[in-house]
Amino acid sequence: MHALLVHFYHLALLPVHFVMRPIWRPLAAALVITVLARMAGAMLSPRGAAMAAGGAILAGWLLQDIAWLGIWPPPPIARLPGLAVIVVIDSALRAGAKGRGWPLLLLSSALAAWWLRGAPLSGAGIVNCMPVLVGLAFAFPLARRLARGDAGWGSAAAALVLAAALQMTGASPHWARAALVPGLVALALIGIQAAGVVLPGMITVAGAAALVASDRGRLVPVDIACVIPLVAWPLAGWVGDRASTRKKRKKGLLF
Repeated sequence: MHALLVHFYHLALLPVHFVMRPIWRPLAAALVITVLARMAGAMLSPRGAAMAAGGAILAGWLLQDIAWLGIWPPPPIARLPGLAVIVVIDSALRAGAKGRGWPLLLLSSALAAWWLRGAPLSGAGIVNCMPVLVGLAFAFPLARRLARGDAGWGSAAAALVLAAALQMTGASPHWARAALVPGLVALALIGIQAAGVVLPGMITVAGAAALVASDRGRLVPVDIACVIPLVAWPLAGWVGDRASTRKKRKKGLLF
């Protein structure tokens, strides 16, 4: 009887062991935090929604591979938590910034570029950060503009497209898993537009980190995969508008 109970006990724990495997652990942590924050009412204010979404993605990326977090300089995949912190702080400051958006954008882009390049301290290393800084200074506002008014579908599509593109172009599997984290959080926050303040930035830095990690001095398929998600937001908006129009026509609201 005791052996039977032990057997059933181990069977009951199988889902827990499955979820806590390294491949699923970041997704499970991000989803649990998002759901708890939504149940606790953190999504009622725009700043609360942005902080909850950013915190969930940060937790997921921290659990991506804990063993790498103590290495200095950090390997590319271990730089994602630092990028998440930069995006969260930028989103929080942006909510209260009046006429200070561009200085804040340049500061956030400079910090993210410096961290993406491995936090260099030499002059040559800092100069090497400049192309990344310029790219982020264009990518951040572009992603936010494309995601304006997004209810979550566009961000979810962008993150999932990024994960699929990275997987198909031969990037390390770590990058595809990292891109799935903001995608899952976006799916869990469908209908909450306030979370759109932080989600585009998170997806942008995920693609930028994969692009910098694959830097070979020439154009490679991974580089193209990292910019494909920019198509997802307008495409998701177009599909949503078509679906809404079709629904209204069925109800007889449109002729």
